[in-house]
Amino acid sequence: MPGKPVSISRRQALGAAGALGLGAALFGTMWYFRIPPVRSRNPLAYLAPHVKRAERWGPAQLNDFLSALQEAEMLSCLKAAQVQPLPNMSGNVDALQRQLLWEASHAVTYIFRDQKSIQYHDLVAWCAKDAGIGPAEIQRLSTFDLERRLMEQQFSSIWDGLSESQRKDLLAKIDPDNSIKDAAGIASLGGAGALAALGTTAYFTGFAFYTTMSVVICTVAGWVNVTLPFAAYMTASSTVAILAGPFGWAAMTVAAGLGVALLGSADARQTSYIVFQIHALKAGAIADEM
Repeated sequence: MPGKPVSISRRQALGAAGALGLGAALFGTMWYFRIPPVRSRNPLAYLAPHVKRAERWGPAQLNDFLSALQEAEMLSCLKAAQVQPLPNMSGNVDALQRQLLWEASHAVTYIFRDQKSIQYHDLVAWCAKDAGIGPAEIQRLSTFDLERRLMEQQFSSIWDGLSESQRKDLLAKIDPDNSIKDAAGIASLGGAGALAALGTTAYFTGFAFYTTMSVVICTVAGWVNVTLPFAAYMTASSTVAILAGPFGWAAMTVAAGLGVALLGSADARQTSYIVFQIHALKAGAIADEM
């Protein structure tokens, strides 16, 4: 049985028609001028599906991630690897892979290895071992977590290159609210001890760790007269923007300015800076999940 007709007032009818007309006009304007959809404020969010945080990366994961990089992010990796960019992206992916393979290979064995078959987790584990990270830790960590652990060792190495007075100044930069207990005592510790003490603070957990590292690198760069290309981003407190820049190259130049040998051999040290850049992009991509 048909229901009772619904009656609406003329004002309601005009309001509904107006809303429909406004929506149609807005859609037509967006179509005509091809207004792009609103994108995430995180410029690295497009990489999130390629991070695969819990996995141990082999050639497939590395190739997938590098192939997904857009121009700016690829240039940051090439900068960290000290490789001149090429006009096409596929050529840049190949160039980066070849350089990564070169840094991680003996000159004799390099010619027999395929840049598309890099066992990336093994490469990161090799860097971690040279950095003094224990075998049990290396064995249990995913590639992402091992990269981060390697970056923590970078902090420790930078710390060891500072005087006690500089360490106090650095802690003041990291912790302007003086919430770190016994900062003076921490400043007297070596890198490993300071890292253990600071590891329980909010500055070294989750994504805040990368904010801390950006402060460390920018601050120490000023002390050793190193000019960093992303220094301007610090005024905007945009850690993701800093990670999207040549983070690995910046870490390398700061360590060089301090005379710090981060890792045991030159090849492992250079490889680690490429690893830092790849990890920085991963961390930026999943910033909201950390």
